[in-house]
Amino acid sequence: MVKLGLIPIVLSLWIAAVSAHEGEDHGPAPAPAPSSSPAAATSAYSSTKAATDLKTLCSSLSYLPVCSINSMVCASMSSRYPAQCNPVALVHVGCSDPAAKSSAACSTITALCTSTPSDPACSANVTALPSAQVASAETYSICTEMPKMTACNICTGQPSASGVYQNCDPFNAFSQLCLDMPMMTQCPAWTDFCMANNITTYCGGSAPMPSMTGMQSMSGMPSMTGMSSPSSTSSPSATPKSGAMATKDLSLGVLSALAITSLYMILAH
Repeated sequence: MVKLGLIPIVLSLWIAAVSAHEGEDHGPAPAPAPSSSPAAATSAYSSTKAATDLKTLCSSLSYLPVCSINSMVCASMSSRYPAQCNPVALVHVGCSDPAAKSSAACSTITALCTSTPSDPACSANVTALPSAQVASAETYSICTEMPKMTACNICTGQPSASGVYQNCDPFNAFSQLCLDMPMMTQCPAWTDFCMANNITTYCGGSAPMPSMTGMQSMSGMPSMTGMSSPSSTSSPSATPKSGAMATKDLSLGVLSALAITSLYMILAH
C-alpha cells in the first residue's frame, strides 16, 4: 500500500519536469515575413518616349540588331517576348551599339545614363545581343568561306568602311547562317544570344547547345577546383545550442529518467 502511495509523488515529479521544459525560453520566434515588397523604382525615361526614339533610330539605322528584333519579332510577337520587346531595353542596347553613337535618337537616353546611371533604363538589356559590326563581320566571314549557303543572299558583297552591312539585316543573316550550321567557328555570339533569349525567328525551335569550351561560363557552373567540399558548409539546422539551453535539456532528461525508473521499480515490487 505504501508503494502504491508513492505513485502520485513520482508522477508529480515527472509532470513537473515536463512543465518546466514547456515553460522555458526556446529562443526568439522567427521574424514575420515582410507585409509587402519595396516598390520598383520608376525610370525618368518612359516607354512612350522610348518607342518614339526607337522608331526614329530604326528609320535611319535599320541594320541595327535591335531594329531587326523590333521589325521581325516585336511587330507581331511582342507578347511572347516582352523582355526583348521592351522599347526601353531596345533603345538602350541600340544606342550602346557603336554603329549608333551619332544618332540623334540616342540623345535623351545617353544624357540620362550619363547624369543618372542608376536609372532603371540604364540597365535595361537584351542579353548577349551582338553589335551590328559583329553580326556583319561573322556573316562576311561565313559567306567568304561558303558562298553557296542560302542565307548569304541576305547580305551580299562586303560590309561598308565602318565594318557594318548597311543595306540589309546583318543580324538576321548571321542568325540564319548559324541556324543552318550552328557548329561553325563564327557562331559563338549567336549561340550566346540564343541561349539567353531563344527567339524562334533567329534561333529556330530550341536553343542551340553551347560549345564545350563555352558551356561552363554560360551555365554559371563553378570550376571543379573552385567547388567547396560539402563538409565545409554548415546547415542552419545544425547550429549548436547555447550552454544554458543544453543544461536545461540535460536536467529534464535526468528528471524524466529518474521518475520513470522509480515508477517502474515501485510497480515491479
